[in-house]
Parts: sequence; structure tokens; C-alpha cells
Amino acid sequence: MRTALTTVIAIIIITTLGCESGEAPSSKPKKNLTPAEVVTTHFKAVCDGNIEIIWSLMSQANKDKLIKSSENNEAEAKQMLKIGTSVMKWNRIEIGEVKIDGDNATVISIIFKGAEDKTGFTSLGRLVKENGKWLNAP
Repeated sequence: MRTALTTVIAIIIITTLGCESGEAPSSKPKKNLTPAEVVTTHFKAVCDGNIEIIWSLMSQANKDKLIKSSENNEAEAKQMLKIGTSVMKWNRIEIGEVKIDGDNATVISIIFKGAEDKTGFTSLGRLVKENGKWLNAP
């Protein structure tokens, strides 16, 4: 269980970036998100605790990795995501450089913990294109 939770938190940290991007949260992401939109939508979903959106923005390899660490059970994997999102205390995100190379992309962003946090921390999100959609990669 500890390994699974560690994996979940790592996945969320690597692929999540904040709770105030200036846009209203969406209950369902649009179909063709850009890499930057995937990152900000994922961020909002983590802040809202919306596991279904987080799951929908994960690549199959990312899902497989999480399921494997959760005793090969998708429901358990989603429960671990729910636990992981409950410990995330970020406030906002700023998207920086976006690089696209074929079916792979990287998004550099800065995540801030609160209004007083002026420096934040830099995060590198990796994405992959699957079936025409950008998704968070492991």
C-alpha cells in the first residue's frame, strides 16, 4: 500500500500543476486539448478531487503503471488517486515553455503553494499523443 501511495503521489506531482489557472473548472475536458491545456485541466481536476478527469487525462502506460502498483485493480488505483489528491495543497500554476516533438511533448510550469509563495517550484510534465489526444505520460 505504501508503494502504491508513493507512486500515486509521484504521478500527481509529475503531472499536476495547480488550482488557480484563471479559468472555471470544467466537469468534462474537451476532446482535443493542447499539451498546456492537459496540464491545466489535470491541475484543476486534482484541486477538485475529480478522479474521473484525472484518469481520462492519463496515458494507458500511466494507467497500467498505477494499476500494477495497486494490486492490479483499477478501482484500487482510482482510490489511491483520491487519497493522493487529498494531500495536494497547491494554489496556482503558470505554464511556461511547451515543446512538441511528434507524439511527445513537455510542459514546463511553475506551481505555487499560496498567495505568499512568490517563487514556486518548477515542474516538468511529459505528455504523449494516443489516439489523437494528448495525455499525461509516466
